[in-house]
Amino acid sequence: MVRRNGKEEPALHGYGRCDCSAVLDAAEEVVLRDGIGRLTLDAVARETRLSKSGLLHHFPSKEALVDALVDRKVNEWLEDTRSSYEAAAPGPGRAARALLATCLSSTDQWTDAMRRSSVVLVAALVHDSKHVEPLRKANREMYQRFGGDGLPPGVGDLIHLAVHGMWFDWIFGLSDWSPQRLAAVRQAIQRVLDGHLPRASSAGSRKPAAKRAGKVAPMVEKKVKKKVKKKVSNSPSTRQRTRGTRS
Repeated sequence: MVRRNGKEEPALHGYGRCDCSAVLDAAEEVVLRDGIGRLTLDAVARETRLSKSGLLHHFPSKEALVDALVDRKVNEWLEDTRSSYEAAAPGPGRAARALLATCLSSTDQWTDAMRRSSVVLVAALVHDSKHVEPLRKANREMYQRFGGDGLPPGVGDLIHLAVHGMWFDWIFGLSDWSPQRLAAVRQAIQRVLDGHLPRASSAGSRKPAAKRAGKVAPMVEKKVKKKVKKKVSNSPSTRQRTRGTRS
């Protein structure tokens, strides 16, 4: 474990983040400015004003540097989603509620730094498909949470994929995301989620079947006796006996 921004996080392939975060930031800058094809150790050394030998001490190759860039972004995402999940109240829809809180609570969370690192992540995936594996691992963890979320099949996937689509739309600048638009989309997704959550109020107000049966049986018996009594009192023989008694 290493510390970054005051938090303990996993080390990157053996490279401490405290020592290397500035190097990774510089590598991101090179990728954004020149493209991942021009990412070299020499270019990063110039960007950081480090000697190449000093850079090689932490990253012996370009591939090790790209691995570290991918790991840093994926680990940040995992930490955010895990923390949000732990903070969410237990119960049905917990994973979905946590994901919405992490990604769609406010456009303030959609920072330029997050966009830049996300673009670099996509560039790394295009550069070498092997870098998709850390993302697959992170997604498997997310889907495991959704699998035990108490939602009907497909609902968790729908919410998860909707958030993914918004993320790609945003990082590539395909459309503008104002706070008003984000709030409207968040409310629409929330309505979908709410529509598939158990209604605690109605479920809680219903009494167990055994207790209901125990109360219904005496009521039915009472009604049956009342009907029988009324039928008997209105029969011809009963009315005749009643007239004879009065006379």
